[in-house]
Amino acid sequence: MRLFTIPTKILNFRLFLLVVVTLCLGITSAYFFVIQKFAVGIVICIVFLLCAGAYLLIKVNGGKPFKIKSIFCLLFVLVFVFGNLSFTVVINDYKSADLDGHYYSVTARIKQSDDTDSGSRLLLDTIIINGNRTGKLKYKAYAYVYGKSDLKVGDMISFSGKFTDKDFVYEGGFASTDIMRGVKYMIELSPEQITILKQNVLNVFERVNLFIRDSLMGVLDEREFSLAYALLTGRDEFMDFDLLTNYRNAGVAHVFAVSGLHIGFLAFALGFLFDKLKINKLLKAILITATLIFYSGVCGFSASSIRATIMVAVSLFLAVKGLRYDALSSLSLSAIIILLLSPEQLFFVGFQLSFAVAFGIVLLAKPIANIFKFLPKKFASVLGTVLSAQIVSIPICLLAFKQFSTIAIIANLVFIPIISLIFVALLVLTILGGIFGVSSIALFVPNYVLKFVNTCICAFDYNFFIVSGITIGGFAIIYYAVVLLSSDLFNLTRVAKLLTCLSLSVIFALGATVLSVKQANTVSVHVIGSEKICVTAIATPQEKVLIVSSVNKIYSVGRLKRLKDREGIAHFDKVVILNCANNDEQVFLTKLHSVVTFEKVYYFGERKPLMEQIVAQSFNGAELICATDCQKLTDTFNCCYRLDGLVADIEIAENRIVVFGKLEQNRYSGLYGKYDLTISIDVPETVGAYYGASNIIGYRANTAILDGESQGTKTLRFN
Repeated sequence: MRLFTIPTKILNFRLFLLVVVTLCLGITSAYFFVIQKFAVGIVICIVFLLCAGAYLLIKVNGGKPFKIKSIFCLLFVLVFVFGNLSFTVVINDYKSADLDGHYYSVTARIKQSDDTDSGSRLLLDTIIINGNRTGKLKYKAYAYVYGKSDLKVGDMISFSGKFTDKDFVYEGGFASTDIMRGVKYMIELSPEQITILKQNVLNVFERVNLFIRDSLMGVLDEREFSLAYALLTGRDEFMDFDLLTNYRNAGVAHVFAVSGLHIGFLAFALGFLFDKLKINKLLKAILITATLIFYSGVCGFSASSIRATIMVAVSLFLAVKGLRYDALSSLSLSAIIILLLSPEQLFFVGFQLSFAVAFGIVLLAKPIANIFKFLPKKFASVLGTVLSAQIVSIPICLLAFKQFSTIAIIANLVFIPIISLIFVALLVLTILGGIFGVSSIALFVPNYVLKFVNTCICAFDYNFFIVSGITIGGFAIIYYAVVLLSSDLFNLTRVAKLLTCLSLSVIFALGATVLSVKQANTVSVHVIGSEKICVTAIATPQEKVLIVSSVNKIYSVGRLKRLKDREGIAHFDKVVILNCANNDEQVFLTKLHSVVTFEKVYYFGERKPLMEQIVAQSFNGAELICATDCQKLTDTFNCCYRLDGLVADIEIAENRIVVFGKLEQNRYSGLYGKYDLTISIDVPETVGAYYGASNIIGYRANTAILDGESQGTKTLRFN
């Protein structure tokens, strides 16, 4: 039944766009159900049903007949349900694959190898276990090997050990990266435990990837090699932390994600070549598509490369038929294909940025370019593309990384043309140089071009241009509503668009301001636990303090890096060491300084004047201070040493917290009073009973307590 009539057509109907939006809503509702936020999931379902009902019942002049709309509504409902069920199935399958901590004899293949601070991290696939369970595992595993080894990608290895199961929730968020990559398990090994059964077991994509790496390695200088390899394959693990940080802060690190930029350049070069060879359009479309699919495989079939490949393929085959290419529908189709195959990718930041930027360019690039029509046409077009990409990426950067770069627009205007000139040439020269054994000659000039690029990126301190401290939360939906209304997707008058966008912008600004102020005045406690390092980071509006409960010389800074990226904690006013650094503060602080900066470091015990002098000289004037029991260590809240430096006694935001390391049972009686939170390496039952803590967080994996190890980082917030 038609209830009322709208006089004009409001929405430019795109079936694929509405389908992908529906699919995303279905997946999102399932996500909130699996993390047990049922109210949010139910609200999403209700909103979807209301929108579908409105589309069906509201008549628009010139719109589709009621029967056609009924068919579309049925399609949308089916897509919504499918998205919900497909995501639920993926999560349930991941949860049911636990190995429950049993020991197994294992054979596996090394799919990927990355260097770490203390050895290497191996990605294992083709895993066959023998023990409590027998057979081939569906999921992959990360093996952390401590010490030097000769293990290489493609090696078939055997070992015995106990896998640790990963959960679908990690460090307070959805573990989309692990699920997307099919990684379910972790294991720690020494080189002596591993036997190499067979070498060089590689598929064709891995062989080509290693061929590119070997052609570049040793020929280019170290930093230039890391840039070239990341640019050609999307893998940035060889880039040192400072260099990669500079690219990120400049807002141009997206060139390391093989995307429309790379695929477009390669497709253009191939199209130019095939046109010169007079190849017909159909064969040209087939050859280019096949090449792009193969290249995407070499780069690991990333979401961005698949998205770009599908879009190029659609445009090529439409050209064969002489049909008009619709970028928005093509982009929507590529998103549908990826989410149907891998619904968890919706929550992967790489997927979000890739498609948000692509949608932004399609919707906003032309309108923005029209604003600058007084400039040369090509420059206005490039400016519209860069601005649209930056506009749509800001909320995702704030939600995922807590910051964005204001210099990114200028950096991309300068940097992208340079990349467009060298990408295809670098790829061709790398392949030809490797095939004919003349890489040193072929890559002589590219080495200096890449050196120039690295020099330019490292010439400035981009931290000055970083904006952080803004919290937008769910108001990101309003932000993107403004983006959509500003585009040609909606047929509204200019006045209606302007008033609506201004109203929504005011709501967004007010909401983001309130959330940002609230977040800035929130006290957070982050507990990071592993076998190598156990720390508690306390962040208040005035002061940030890191309490070190236990540390091993070969500890990894990976979780500290993720804490920095997720929470924006790049500096600590105080570092408190609970008498557990093996009397070697300098080694610990050297690694810590590679991730964060600090001002004062407190240690307990005999004073070490020489060490204090070394620290002051090595870490930009940082102070190493010897402290005593009951001495206040912080400025804005109470924190002091207790029990000969083995315990940190804290009172903050009307909460009493005790943090202690390895402590013998008979020492507990030295502490008095009850605590709201107990954080410890070992938490015997008597601790909880004695202190009556409302929360107990252990640095070690323990199913009986809140756990800072298996959860990566356990975070509590006090308003």
